[in-house]
Amino acid sequence: MLVKYILTGGQEAECKRAIPLLENVNASAVLADRAYDTNELREWLECRGLNNHQLKLVGSYNGLKPGYGS
Repeated sequence: MLVKYILTGGQEAECKRAIPLLENVNASAVLADRAYDTNELREWLECRGLNNHQLKLVGSYNGLKPGYGS
């Protein structure tokens, strides 16, 4: 299993590091925290042959389970 990481500052948005982390990785699916859910990442993955069903986002906002309220 390939593991890559980039250490970021506490106030930096991690989603800005998603594409650099995934470059040169031959993946058939991506599992990420919901904080990485950006149009830019979805479009980048789509250009590489991954669709929305292959991007799995986990976590919740405001303590709610995904898909339940806001």
